[in-house]
Amino acid sequence: MRRNSCCGAVGNICPSTLPNGVGPVLCQGGHWSYAAGACINTASDPSNCGAVGTVCIAPTGTKSVACAAGLCLSTECEDGYSLTGGTCAAVPFSSDANNCGEVGNVCPDSFANGSGSTCQNGACRPVSCNVGYDWDAEAGACIDVRSDAQNW
Repeated sequence: MRRNSCCGAVGNICPSTLPNGVGPVLCQGGHWSYAAGACINTASDPSNCGAVGTVCIAPTGTKSVACAAGLCLSTECEDGYSLTGGTCAAVPFSSDANNCGEVGNVCPDSFANGSGSTCQNGACRPVSCNVGYDWDAEAGACIDVRSDAQNW
């Protein structure tokens, strides 16, 4: 015989009726909330994520959050943050070749008279300049030091 005073745990009183008119039931995909008087899906409800009453809060850099499989995850980030694995992380503007110096500034694949591309101190530049060329940050290019009278 089922005791009405031990619904799911000692001391929990089973509701006599639910909004749909059915007596005590097992919640499918969730847990009974006495406060809400309903079954709560703790796997996907951002107000009850993982457990009844656990609210997903947007951490720094996060625009929006969701509850997935009972875990609070970031779904969209503020400018200057990058979404990876449900977490928003600050973009390292000084070294990120896809956001070099600012959001969306993508370094080119290569530079004339140079090879490769990297972001250093928030500025795009080649990984190296060809033999006889040196990087000139002001010009933003590999300069031929063999024929430039100012670079002898």
